[in-house]
Amino acid sequence: MLSTDDLKEKVIYYVKERKCNGGGFCFYRLEEPNGSDTYYAVSILNLLNIKFRDINTMNYLRDLQKEDGSYSSVFSAYYSIKTLNILKEKPIQDPKPYILENIRIYNTNRIPPGYTSIFREMYYLIDLCFTLKVELEEKIKNNLINFILKFKKGDGGFGYTHSTLIETSQALSILKWLGYPIKMLNAENFLKKCENSIYGFTNMPNIT
Repeated sequence: MLSTDDLKEKVIYYVKERKCNGGGFCFYRLEEPNGSDTYYAVSILNLLNIKFRDINTMNYLRDLQKEDGSYSSVFSAYYSIKTLNILKEKPIQDPKPYILENIRIYNTNRIPPGYTSIFREMYYLIDLCFTLKVELEEKIKNNLINFILKFKKGDGGFGYTHSTLIETSQALSILKWLGYPIKMLNAENFLKKCENSIYGFTNMPNIT
């Protein structure tokens, strides 16, 4: 049986072994860094109170931003900005205009197949607003809140066709960041139904 310290050292070794020489991380251990692997690697080290400073990684993250301050996608922006924030660093250009430009109500029918949540893109953008202390106009806040609440189901959860744990988590996070009183939504009942004695939690009630 591994001790807590031994397990911690194994996790640190596992993460650091996946650092790319040119900066960033790649969990399949090739020189092909990507934003998500880098974000989760740095997050893990941060949670374990391991100081991580690497100029190549910071340059890699900053290079994900284009010269005009935009990014190739909202997800690229999220992983870059959030990781730099953990490292107490900033992008070269102010990312706020790009973030605000992409906050909008969208047609959920056009979301590509395979997405685990209809709220994913909005969740990332509002998380960035919260992280960077970007203030939204009240009208925009109200529109976003009304959009989210449309997907509240009778069981207390949130989802597209039915409630899921991931969508409920993201919906509640967005609403909380926007200042909505989430306690009154009584989502606890749905969350309790997702508890599983073997797996901890499942994405929907009564599944394995």
